[in-house]
Amino acid sequence: MTADREALARTCAEQAAALVGQRERYDELAKAFADLVAERDYLRIDLKERDAALLALREGMDDLFTRLQRIEEERGKLDIQTRQQEAELTASRNGHADLAQRFAGIVAERDFLRAELAQRDGAVDALAEHYRRQSERAAQLEQDRAAAMLDIEKRLGVKTAKGDPGAAVDVLISTKAGRELSITVPTAPLAQTPSCYIFSYAKAGSVLLDGLVRDIVAVARAPSLNLSEQLFALGHSPNDCEFDWKSLFAPRGVVHYGFRNYPPYQLELHDESPLVLLVRDPRDMLVSAYFSATKSHALPEEGPHRSELELRREKASRLSVDDYCLAHINDYLTAFRHNREHGLDRAIVFRYEDIIFKKRQFVADLCEIMGVSLYPEEIDRIARTHDLVPEREDVNAHVRNVRPGDHRKKLRPGTIEALNDAFAEFMAAYGYEIEDAAASKQLA
Repeated sequence: MTADREALARTCAEQAAALVGQRERYDELAKAFADLVAERDYLRIDLKERDAALLALREGMDDLFTRLQRIEEERGKLDIQTRQQEAELTASRNGHADLAQRFAGIVAERDFLRAELAQRDGAVDALAEHYRRQSERAAQLEQDRAAAMLDIEKRLGVKTAKGDPGAAVDVLISTKAGRELSITVPTAPLAQTPSCYIFSYAKAGSVLLDGLVRDIVAVARAPSLNLSEQLFALGHSPNDCEFDWKSLFAPRGVVHYGFRNYPPYQLELHDESPLVLLVRDPRDMLVSAYFSATKSHALPEEGPHRSELELRREKASRLSVDDYCLAHINDYLTAFRHNREHGLDRAIVFRYEDIIFKKRQFVADLCEIMGVSLYPEEIDRIARTHDLVPEREDVNAHVRNVRPGDHRKKLRPGTIEALNDAFAEFMAAYGYEIEDAAASKQLA
């Protein structure tokens, strides 16, 4: 019984102790619950405060956004104003630049006009000086004309036109067949200057030379005589006429030209008379002579000289270019010696190879030698007129091929070698080098 009671008491004590523990646990939970409720209430208050603060922040952000929109609108307006001002500034700058450019252009034009005016003043002064010299020259001519015409009348046995300084007289020449030919000779030479004589080897550019001199004397209005041209047009040569030829050539004041080598009659070449001689590589002259004889040489309309040239053409046509060149070597050797024997060794020599592509300088040099004065533009015009350079060779044309060294393409090495030997003295006299025949073909 007692044991039961003790066991019950222990059980009750244990239950009481457990109850006390539960009570303490309950108190702890109650306290924790109270703390949680207090914390919840605090959090609610804090949340309300934060909601209020967030609301205020949102209101502030809305206000800030509104202000930002206003700022963006203001900035947009400022951007528009800035662009407008920049456009105005650019337009103003462009206007200033255009004005400055126009001003610079006006200044440049003013300077150009001043320079041109100064140049024209110089030209006027030069023209006045030229007119003064021409007047003095004309006065001198007036003094010399009577004496010159008396000299011509004495030499030719004719009466001249006293009043015309550019007059000419027709002189009758008799042929061996009894025909009379009329040759026009200038009658009013520039008596204070020695006459000039212009020669050329045949096929050395003689037609070019005649054309240049013809244009020069025409522009300069200088008295001139081309006897060969007049006789050719009449179908004759000096060989079939009987006349004292040298009486036609005034010793002073006339440009005598058209000579192919020294002529078959005597000329009075005074020491002070300027002499011009146009030469060319004799090998090229022979090649050119072949194509001229067979194809391109002009023929007079009638007369014995036409018959002579037709016979030459017939004979030449039977030969090859090599055979023709070899057969006519002596023609040029004879001309070479004949020219030197009659005083052309003192002539001013021009080489075809040096002038064919420098015609303007050639014209200027001829003017200086002939003693005539032309303006630069007149010299340019004459040179351009005769500056003919065919793109391709035409054997039927007079201007067939102007380029030097044509013999290298047309002749065999053996022919070139023979010409080199024959023309050694000729080529040395005029500064031509003799290259090996094989090398000539390579150069071609």
